[in-house]
This record gives sequence, structure tokens and C-alpha cells, in this order.
Amino acid sequence: MAQHIDIEFRERATSEALNKRFRDITGPCVLAGYRLQLGSEDFTVTLSKGGYTSSVAVSPSGAKIEEDQDVMDVVNIEPNDLNEGNPRVDSIYLVYQFGQEGIPATYVVVPGTGGSTTPAPNPNRNTHLLLGYVNVPPMGVPFKQTDLTSRNLGINTLEVANSAIFRGKATFKEEVIFEKQVRFLDGTTGAEDPNSSFIEKLSYPIIAKPGQQIFKVPTPYTPKKKTLFVHKDWLPQPESEYAEVDSTTFKFHDPLKGGEKIWFFWFRNISLYTPEEHQHDEFYYRKSEVNNRSLHHSEDYFGGPSGRVISHYLGTTNYVVIPPVPTDKAADVGEISVEKRANEIVVFNTGTYRGKFDIAYYVKQSYQYVPNDEDIGFFDIYSSDMDMPTYTWKKVQYKRKNGTLYMETNLENYDARGYFRRMRIDFYNTAGTDIIKTERYALDYDPTTGLISSKVLIPQP
Repeated sequence: MAQHIDIEFRERATSEALNKRFRDITGPCVLAGYRLQLGSEDFTVTLSKGGYTSSVAVSPSGAKIEEDQDVMDVVNIEPNDLNEGNPRVDSIYLVYQFGQEGIPATYVVVPGTGGSTTPAPNPNRNTHLLLGYVNVPPMGVPFKQTDLTSRNLGINTLEVANSAIFRGKATFKEEVIFEKQVRFLDGTTGAEDPNSSFIEKLSYPIIAKPGQQIFKVPTPYTPKKKTLFVHKDWLPQPESEYAEVDSTTFKFHDPLKGGEKIWFFWFRNISLYTPEEHQHDEFYYRKSEVNNRSLHHSEDYFGGPSGRVISHYLGTTNYVVIPPVPTDKAADVGEISVEKRANEIVVFNTGTYRGKFDIAYYVKQSYQYVPNDEDIGFFDIYSSDMDMPTYTWKKVQYKRKNGTLYMETNLENYDARGYFRRMRIDFYNTAGTDIIKTERYALDYDPTTGLISSKVLIPQP
């Protein structure tokens, strides 16, 4: 493979070598002018300088071609005689054949296919430079200025190997792709995208009025997705202290005394994954709960007095083991015993038998998560702990038909106005002995009637 240097030291420069250098820098392109305009008559096209001193283009062979005047009625377009269908798309090319002395550049039309919006391909990429397109309407109608599309001005392909500095204004009219991290220095500013995601902060604290509960957020946030952060007297407030009403409003559960400094910041326009809706109710079983409800079966080999370990993932010893059953009594089994551990069962036998055994285990009923099928519906309600000033039962128990406790509600946080501001709901297991779920609600009241006007579930930490 031979090395080639286009212009060596003291060698005479040829037009071919110089043209090639120009083309390598700019590529075949239109640098200025060559704007398509309507000609003086129908179906003619003029090439205008378009405000530039001259029209300048670089041919595929690298020759610089310049027109210092508008080129009037440079091409004629054949009418589109189709009775219907899409316009025909014709292409206008600058044509220059390098290597022929005294031969000027010319301009030609390459017609498209009638009824198709796809222009014809470039007939010769070595000689033809595209200047633009003409949409030729059907039924012989003359085209308008809006049917003319000029080629974008500028270098065809630019690749900078090391660095580039723009001393003046740079305008990007198409998509810009950054393959590495971008740094903006010296206080760079830009237009704000109203749909972009970023953190906004309240520029100053709001001084609360006596009894105030509701506050407005200046720009929308995504509610109930942990995108709002509220501070009272510069202390972060847990989600249990307020409710997010909508995308621009939040409300403290309890009226403020007045004078507190309320400040907050929020994520604006944040995009979050939202799972698809399903047909389950709010008490559908989680994977771990379904696992706990199943009868688990395992098969293994006896290990004698040293034991054999069967692993599981229940995380508790509150389960029942169905005694191992030898499946092939080829030797003395002896006495069988098991040791329950939080995540494994150890099986022992005193005999010489080392064959297979079957074992099964399941979580005790009293340890299961409820509500379940047998808990649907309750039959007896018991009220107690009467608050005499308000004549309100503070504790209410809901019991199943068999007498076991299903749910208990308790009123809490009595305020100066005579209202209970919190309600705690405890759900019990099927035996009615252990609390397996607790919900807390913030209550608010209508000042006129004294009746509850809102009940908001407080997120659990």
C-alpha cells in the first residue's frame, strides 16, 4: 500500500489537489445563497442569493462555484398532470464535471414519480449537488413559494478531533447529541424549559396566621410521591403532620398557632414509574404472605444424630412441622425428632437409616396476615371509654361471629376546641390476640356543624 501526499514541498499545486482539500474541509455543500424562489413565469424556478453577497457552493469534486447574481428562471418544471394523489417531488441539482476546461456548472431538474412524496435518488454523486426540492401539485396546478424547499446552508459534515471554540454566536437548529458529560462555565444561562424536571425552593419562609392549615406551592409538583418537603421553624416535618391535597396545595392536619415560619422545597415535573391498575382491593396478599399461607413440602435424606438441615425463608419459628416420613425403610430408623429455627428445620434420627424422607410445614393460623376470607363481615360492635365532655366513645371494638377481635378503633389527640384529631385503627390476627396492622388517620371538622369534614390516611414511617 503506497503513501500519497497531495502537494509535496516546492511542488506545483494543481487544481485537483486544491479542490480535494476544499471538499475534505467542507464536504459537498451550499455555503451561501442558492435559495429556491418562484420564477417570472409559472413552472419556472429562480436561484436567489437570499440576502448574501453571492451564492456559493462546493461541488462533489471540491470545486468552489459562485454566482454573484440571482440566476433567473434557471430551470423549467413539467406540470403534474395527475388528476389526484400526492404532489410529485422534483429535485434541483447543481451539476459540475471536473476535468473539462471551460465547461461551466449547470442546473438541472430530476423529476420524481407522480403520486409519490419520495424524490428520485441522486443520479451521480460525483457530479450532482442537491440544491432543493419542488412539490409539484397534481391536476396541472402551478406550484407556489411554499412548495419550494431550499437545502440547509453550511458545511456538510464537520468533525473536530480535539477542541473547538466558538467566539461568536452558535445556533443549533436540529437535535444536539452529547456522548460525554457537558460542563457549563462562567454563569451560563439559558431559556427555561417549562417541562424540565428540577428542584424548586421557596425563596422566603411564609409566616403562618393563627389557625392556618392550607399553603400553596408556587409551581406544580407530583403529589403523594415524596416530592414535597415541608419545614416548620426550619425543622423538617414528617409526612404524618400534613396532607398533600393536590399538585399545588398541602394542608397541616392541625391548625397552627400563628407566627411559625413555614418553608418548603419540591421537585417540579418529576417523572415517576406508575404501576398499571389491577383488580385487587387494598388488602391483596403480598408475595411473602402468599408464601406463608402455603403448605411447603421438601424431600431429603436422614443424617442420623448429627441432623439434616432443611432451609426455608419464613423468618419465624411460629410454624407447624408435619413429622418426617421415611420413604424407604431399608434399615433401622430409630426415633425421629426435629428442631425448629427461624429459617431452617433440623431433622434427627437415632437409627442407622440414611434414606429419603418427606417433610412438610406451614405457618400457624394465628400468625397469618388478615383480613382474609374468613374475616369478611363482623357481627358485634362493643364501645367503651366514654369521653364525657363530648359524649364520644373513644374505643370501639369489632368482633367476628366466633367472638375473636377483628378490629379496634381509638380516638386520640384531643384539642382545645373539643375535637379528637387522630383515629388509630388496629387490625388483629384470626385468633384476635395480636395486632398485625395499624392505620392512623388525621381528622378535621366542620366548624359550623362539628361533624367530621375530612379523614386523611397518615403515611406510615
